Amino acid sequence: MVNYHDVQVTGSLQVGLGNYDFIFDTGSLFMATFLSGCQTCPGLSSERYNPKTSGKDYKVIDGSQSWVTLRFGSGYIEGRWIEDTVCIAKDGCTSDFHFIGVFDSSGLQGLRSNGVVGMSPAPQRGI
Repeated sequence: MVNYHDVQVTGSLQVGLGNYDFIFDTGSLFMATFLSGCQTCPGLSSERYNPKTSGKDYKVIDGSQSWVTLRFGSGYIEGRWIEDTVCIAKDGCTSDFHFIGVFDSSGLQGLRSNGVVGMSPAPQRGI
C-alpha cells in the first residue's frame, strides 16, 4: 500500500493471473477495473485487465442487471459485471469475486491506476 500525500491510497491486487494497481476508495462501494479494449480509459491498454487472457475461469455475468453505469462528480464509468479470481495476498484469494469491467469512461484522464477498490460499507436496509 502506498499513501500519496494523504489524498489517495494505492495498492496491488492480483486479478486472474495479472497484478494491477488500484486506488482504495472509501467513497465507492464496488471494485472496478479498466478493460484492455477500453479506448476512453486512463493508462496503457496493454497494462489493463483482459479477461480472455486472465488464465483463470472468468465469466461475464449475463442478464438485465449485468450492465452498469456509475456517475460521479465529473464523469462516469460504464461496464459489465465480471467474475474472476481476485487475490490480496498469496493465500488471500477468492475465485468468485464480482467486479465491474469498465469499457467506457469519462473524467478519469489523470488517474494513475488500473481501477478502484470500493471500501465503503454497503447501505444498511431497515435502519
